[in-house]
Amino acid sequence: MVAITTLERHNITDDINIEIRKGVPPGFGLGSSAASAAAAAIACDELYGLGQTRDELVAAAGQGERASAGSVHYDNVAASILGGFVIVRPEPLTAVSFEPSADIRCCVAIPRIDVPGKKTAVSRNILPKEITLKDHVSNLAGATLLATALATGNTGRLGGLATDIIAEPARKHMIPGFDEVKGRAIKAGAKEVMISGAGPSVIAITDAPQDACMDIARAMEEGFATVQTRCRVVVCKPAGGAEVLEARA
Repeated sequence: MVAITTLERHNITDDINIEIRKGVPPGFGLGSSAASAAAAAIACDELYGLGQTRDELVAAAGQGERASAGSVHYDNVAASILGGFVIVRPEPLTAVSFEPSADIRCCVAIPRIDVPGKKTAVSRNILPKEITLKDHVSNLAGATLLATALATGNTGRLGGLATDIIAEPARKHMIPGFDEVKGRAIKAGAKEVMISGAGPSVIAITDAPQDACMDIARAMEEGFATVQTRCRVVVCKPAGGAEVLEARA
């Protein structure tokens, strides 16, 4: 879909073949489909020398999310293309990014559980169809606080203040032991813990040094273990966006 959209937009009638190899497991809230879509958008732009703007690349990659979510959305593809911490306004499409504080680290726990087909669409369908103004304001304030903390490195003001009170309560039942994982991670030093994407992975944000990050990782493993669920935990830092490593004629 990404390649078709890009070629049609630029009146290119070539037939192309795209082969994608990636290490991001699909269906676990890690942006697997977005990674594929972003790679296709960047590759087409490089192949034909289109020189598209960042927003144009994000728009093209967004089309690739139709296959997994049933509708176009830009949050994950924008992050894959731009890197860093990304904020997206869908209409009119505007994507901006900034490099978080160098002290920020993430502990991502990926539980070894079965996930439903078209999981993103399933996760969207269980979200509340109506929300109160109070909840909307609270979530918006939390998102703003989180963005400010990541940009400035002042994570001491977090500690649960950026908790999602709309999507998280609706989705956490799909993640065995979520409350236990979250509680243990915060006790171990995480500043915020949330569902990664549409789940079931769980992400903890911290400014702790590497050794302390391993304590958080172990706490998350122990949380999942309380419901007899094994998990893989990855400790990482925010990275840059997509780039072409090699181009051959």
